[in-house]
Amino acid sequence: MFNLQNDTQYFGATVGRVANRIGGAQFTLNGIHYKLIANEGNNALHGNHNSGNILNQVVQIFASEFTPFDDQLIPTGNFSSVKGTLNDFLKPQVVGSRINQLSKTNGYNVNYVLDKNHVRDITVHMPNHDHNEITVADIVMDKRSGRVMKIATNQPGLQFYTANYVKNDKGKDGFVYQPRSALCLETQAFPDSVNHPNFPSTIVTTEKPYKHIVFFKFSTDPPRGFS
Repeated sequence: MFNLQNDTQYFGATVGRVANRIGGAQFTLNGIHYKLIANEGNNALHGNHNSGNILNQVVQIFASEFTPFDDQLIPTGNFSSVKGTLNDFLKPQVVGSRINQLSKTNGYNVNYVLDKNHVRDITVHMPNHDHNEITVADIVMDKRSGRVMKIATNQPGLQFYTANYVKNDKGKDGFVYQPRSALCLETQAFPDSVNHPNFPSTIVTTEKPYKHIVFFKFSTDPPRGFS
């Protein structure tokens, strides 16, 4: 493990149910044989931070608009349609298909205005929440592993970032990370909302407490349009 106290890149250290090794990087479950990525000799250790880049991953973001920004990445206060832009992920898109055209930011670093839609498959087991305030934000698929992640939230925005400014940063087992080695999908209020009255308010009061809900659903079933 690397020293999280001195980590300036906020790399995650979340470990799943197997916080050690799986021999031969493979196992059989319910008659199905699974092969993992061997990252310590022939074995799988902890998981894998060194898994290449994210250029072949497929992303769909349920947002028809985004908040344009100035040279300091501060929103202008306006809203722009994603149609006809490099930010259009309404249909599934391979991340690397257009990323090199984003010379201004060296990749994606944009806040999306999430469309209102209702989601049931993630929140059906959460009866204490109002399903109508939860919206599907995005779906991501890693074609190499077949893993699919769906995110739903009650927040109005989603920041999509492709590690554009990561350079020669050391992570677990001494692996050195470079730009586009990871992606971030951050459910959020719009950046700089406090300075834009037309943005959803982020002011917290006793009548309006802060409540941030986010659901993650993982599967190996490719959604429509991803396979």
